Amino acid sequence: MRSLAHIRKLVSSQMKDPDVDFRFMALSDLTNAAIEDPALFGTDESLEARTISEVLRLVEDKNSEVKNQAVKWPVVSNVLTLPSP
Repeated sequence: MRSLAHIRKLVSSQMKDPDVDFRFMALSDLTNAAIEDPALFGTDESLEARTISEVLRLVEDKNSEVKNQAVKWPVVSNVLTLPSP
C-alpha cells in the first residue's frame, strides 16, 4: 500500500521530471495506488486536485509512452469515455 507521502513525492517531483522514465514510472505507481486503494486520493483534496492536474498535463506529454500511460490512468480514462452532452 502506498502512503500519501509517497503520492505527494510522485506528484510534486517525479511527474515533472525531465526524464521520461521517471514520468512514466510515476504514472504507473499512481495507477497501481488508485487500483489498490481508490479512496486514498480522496483523503486530501489538495493532493487529489494536484494529482488530476498533473495527470491531465501528462496527457499532452511529448513522449507517446507517457501520454498513453496518462490516458490509462483510472480517472482520466473514465472522463475520456463519458458521452458528450
